[in-house]
Amino acid sequence: RGEDGIRVFAKAMKRGYVLDPDDLDQVRIDYVGNWRRLFFGKSQPALIINHSSKGKLTYVFRKKSDVVIGMCEMKHLLGDSLEIGLDMDDYKNTLKKYEKMRNS
Repeated sequence: RGEDGIRVFAKAMKRGYVLDPDDLDQVRIDYVGNWRRLFFGKSQPALIINHSSKGKLTYVFRKKSDVVIGMCEMKHLLGDSLEIGLDMDDYKNTLKKYEKMRNS
């Protein structure tokens, strides 16, 4: 879907909202669920946003491809203000492939 289609879906299904980048205090992609690491050996990556009026928002990525798309697109949107706390060795090759596909 394009941007307009996503906005219509989010509004109709009450599944999301638009955040103004000026209202974001901190945006980072990092691991969450440290208890999960104790039992399964691995935490889940998530997009963590500190918003001035909505507070802390956390969106967990379910698949590796979602993490890569999130990293790439958020980096294009936010530039250097995006903090990444993930082990980049796990995503290096997939990120290169996505960037190549995105630019073609």
